[in-house]
Amino acid sequence: MKVRFIAFNTPEQLHADLPGGIEWPPHWAGPVTGVAAVFHEIAADDAGLAAIDASFRFCMESAVVLVAPDFAGAETKANNPAAQGMADAWRAYSGRLDPVLYCPCGDLRLRGRPKVMGILNVTPDSFSDGGRFLGLDAALAQAECMVVAGADMLDIGGESSRPGADPVSLNEELHRVIPVIEAIRKRFKLPISIDTYKSGVARKAIEAGADIVNDISGFSADAQMAETVAELKVPAILMHMKGEPKTMQANPVYRDLVGDIIDSLAQSIARAESAGMQRSQIVIDPGIGFGKSRPDNFVLLRRLREFLALGCPMLLGASRKSFIGWALDRPESDRLAGSLAAATVAVMHGAHILRVHDVQATRDAVEIAWRIQTAN
Repeated sequence: MKVRFIAFNTPEQLHADLPGGIEWPPHWAGPVTGVAAVFHEIAADDAGLAAIDASFRFCMESAVVLVAPDFAGAETKANNPAAQGMADAWRAYSGRLDPVLYCPCGDLRLRGRPKVMGILNVTPDSFSDGGRFLGLDAALAQAECMVVAGADMLDIGGESSRPGADPVSLNEELHRVIPVIEAIRKRFKLPISIDTYKSGVARKAIEAGADIVNDISGFSADAQMAETVAELKVPAILMHMKGEPKTMQANPVYRDLVGDIIDSLAQSIARAESAGMQRSQIVIDPGIGFGKSRPDNFVLLRRLREFLALGCPMLLGASRKSFIGWALDRPESDRLAGSLAAATVAVMHGAHILRVHDVQATRDAVEIAWRIQTAN
């Protein structure tokens, strides 16, 4: 049995966000606002739902929706695997986990103020800063600027993943990233992630001093990646991408936007766990801008918390992306305000890590958003 949670401010919004095919009740008897639990793939002998009370219930052939569910009973059913799974998903959704990433450079605790990950692209063609930090001295100077500005971690990428980008060879990617990782590791102790979908690059990067593998393909592009990361015993960031960078923005269409992405991320998590990784060491990323229409990205930001039910900490990367430029009619160099708005929404919706270009401004926005969210 699978479970999803959908927060709603009006019944009409819940109706719009539900997966297609669910029969909407003719007379709404549920609360005006709240959280609905949507259950899929329910086995005939599954007793998990019996452990949960709900004020309102409706269903279709393959799913049941419980509005305002009470999970107190489910959390006490330790000998009921289905109920325990639902309780675990609810704890993750409601922010009651304490995720810790065990990195070679030291443990990174994700509970509390969300972490700011500074982007360092050592590429000639990245969409926002391509070519600016291609040389070692320039890359190291930018890394130092981001550390001084308050970055909690750095993400090093040697291959552009902008829409329409061409892939680069393994050797070229290694040539770009390994000297930078080695130089940063000698000077700073903060976690470094390597942004790659190639297992060969991941291995060499970790050996050079990186701590985390950030795979935009969710372990699907390289058949050896999941086993490699498990063998290296480092955390991984698994992103959702529809298609590949060269073609991903060619009219992406979804049957159920959030549900399809959740299912895809669940498959990525399953690949990682089958290889021997612990779920606690997996970070998910819904992939803003990667095979999504511009309106899709706004929907994902509004419904971001739903992804937490997968039981993993979450990263969001919206910085300077084209959907912001589309909405504001701004070039890449003038999207700071829109990027900060997206970062603030991400904080309020449960993101643990924000991947950004503008570290100091984002750090300030995150601090205020976090203080508002946790104010008593």
